[in-house]
Amino acid sequence: MSPNGSNGMDGHSGQDGLNGPSGRGGSITITYEPQVKPYLTDIHLSNQGGPKSVFKEEPVAPLW
Repeated sequence: MSPNGSNGMDGHSGQDGLNGPSGRGGSITITYEPQVKPYLTDIHLSNQGGPKSVFKEEPVAPLW
């Protein structure tokens, strides 16, 4: 019989991956009824890294 061998060493812990880059913002289009034009200054949009927002004025059909 042979003598028992010694235990092996534990493995090293892995590392977490790195975060990927942030994506670009998508396009934002606002379609509004002509009557609300005076209130458009109250709308504040943020689209960092994306294209400028587009405002389209056109009549909207009644909801009811």
